[in-house]
Amino acid sequence: MNTQVCPYCQVRVRGHKSRCPLCGHAFMSSGPTPAQQADPALPEAPGAPVPVNPAEPGDLWPLIPEHYNRHILLRALVFISVAAIIFSFAVFRLFPVPVNWPWFVLLGVTSMWLDVSNILLKRRNPVKVISWQLSIILLLGLLWDWGTGWHGWSLAYVLPISCSAAMLALYIIAKVQHMQIQDYLVYLLICAVAGLLPLLFMLLGLVHPVLPSLISVVISMILIAAAFIFYWEVFRDEWRKRFHL
Repeated sequence: MNTQVCPYCQVRVRGHKSRCPLCGHAFMSSGPTPAQQADPALPEAPGAPVPVNPAEPGDLWPLIPEHYNRHILLRALVFISVAAIIFSFAVFRLFPVPVNWPWFVLLGVTSMWLDVSNILLKRRNPVKVISWQLSIILLLGLLWDWGTGWHGWSLAYVLPISCSAAMLALYIIAKVQHMQIQDYLVYLLICAVAGLLPLLFMLLGLVHPVLPSLISVVISMILIAAAFIFYWEVFRDEWRKRFHL
């Protein structure tokens, strides 16, 4: 194999390079050039610079990118969250009050991390983010309502408003990103089915006022009807593909 010698720093490098990777000066060859290898009768020219071979691989000392710890912010947030929970329980133990506010700190931190985890894990698919966010919001709304003494606002407001907002957000994102109908139809129908749940609570008399629930039920019914009338074949194919039927 040909060996190149830098006339400035005397570094020997194997292969065919145009310049020294250390100092940048032109190389001098101490072995036969590519032309001499093809025709041994040609005289050797030790002082002639060696032409660059485009088929030769990159430098033997490639540029190594600097390494950054991308998770340092995430770890800092985890530490702050754990420290806040521990500190809240310690203060509550020293200064007890009728309201168990450390429970609210714990529930708030849990709510934040559920949302953050969902966004980080599903960030490449916005329709999945919205679908999972709807489930998380409904679960957290029920937990917060129960933890504060159950006033029913999770059923009367959180459930219908979240379902209506999720259906609207899915439709807007699909149109803005020019998505195909099969890429978001199943997720849209899942949100629409969840939007029908307020109908059950309306019939049982568990929600007051009924206007948010009524709006959610109407939007869901119209959406489901439109999907089955205009896109039944698409829904059937997507259902079979996703559930291997």
